[in-house]
Amino acid sequence: MSSERNGHAPLPLGLLASLRAAIVAVVLVASLASGLTLAGKTSSSGLHKSNSKMHTPHKTTRKPKVKRSLKAKHDFKHLHPCPSTARSTGSCPGYIIDHIEPLCAGGADAPSNMQWQTIAASKAKDKFERQECSAFPRR
Repeated sequence: MSSERNGHAPLPLGLLASLRAAIVAVVLVASLASGLTLAGKTSSSGLHKSNSKMHTPHKTTRKPKVKRSLKAKHDFKHLHPCPSTARSTGSCPGYIIDHIEPLCAGGADAPSNMQWQTIAASKAKDKFERQECSAFPRR
């Protein structure tokens, strides 16, 4: 319904832009005052705390991941379409591509060493592989 039909004159475009900017500013000030930050994290007082100490990353005992070949994964998808969508491109809901022989155990990063695996089966296999592969040195 047009604003002229209800007896109201339309607002000029410059005024609309100014109103939008004012609303955005009020929302931003209100969210910062309540302790929210752009990252969505707050401190106990609601404001960011600055730490005078330099942040040092946590030391980890995990070995760096082996870089996988995107071409090998693409070739596998082309040869073996997704079980849930029957497509060779795009996502495959409920499934992931997994290496039959883990890379850490010397398995090849090639389509011949890949398989579609349900997410639940993959989690179980990954848990087992983490235990088994901890004995193998990284290549």
